[in-house]
Amino acid sequence: MGPKLRTITEILGGDFEAVVAAWCAWPPRTRWGRWRLTLDHKALEFELREPAGEVYYVLLSDCRTRHGALLWITHLAGKPWITDADLGCFVRALIDLHGRLERIEEEE
Repeated sequence: MGPKLRTITEILGGDFEAVVAAWCAWPPRTRWGRWRLTLDHKALEFELREPAGEVYYVLLSDCRTRHGALLWITHLAGKPWITDADLGCFVRALIDLHGRLERIEEEE
């Protein structure tokens, strides 16, 4: 019989809250395709190809609820410059940042 596999909670002494705190403390991913997390503006920014250098911002505070996120997804889907891949990357960013938005907004 092989060694007993232990869960991360067991490894950290059974303190589930410590496990959750450690997980949430990891720095969040900051890029999803052409989207980038910018803490200066507390937003996701998207660099447009035309005109070059133009940046489109989506404030994180607008996406804290499912309704707000869905409104932005729908709004972006109607833009002629957004591709399906770009929209998918935006959705992935929201999923990855879920639960971290409040903490990001509190950081100054």
